[in-house]
Amino acid sequence: MWVDKTTLLIDSKDDPIVDKIKDTLEKVAVFIRKDGGDISFKGYDKNTKTVFVQLSGACEGCMLIDSTISGGVEAILQQEVDGVNQVKVVDSDYNIIETHTYGWY
Repeated sequence: MWVDKTTLLIDSKDDPIVDKIKDTLEKVAVFIRKDGGDISFKGYDKNTKTVFVQLSGACEGCMLIDSTISGGVEAILQQEVDGVNQVKVVDSDYNIIETHTYGWY
């Protein structure tokens, strides 16, 4: 499954929520970088209230990525940014990656 990136909001000119999402992700990214990984904002779908991110570095193949995304990134974004329901991981071609494929499942 892939995301049509032309429908995503990626800039604060599209919607002010984008800056709130980016600022919050940057706060989270500091901790992810300490473990050798990184997370980057790829877009926001206002209809589904979904934030799309891409992971790199040590996050690729990490068996803790499920808890990092759902228990960390998603939970923090939901608390900090009104209008976020979920976080999905995508690759560079905007294919949705089920986070359990990163781990040992």
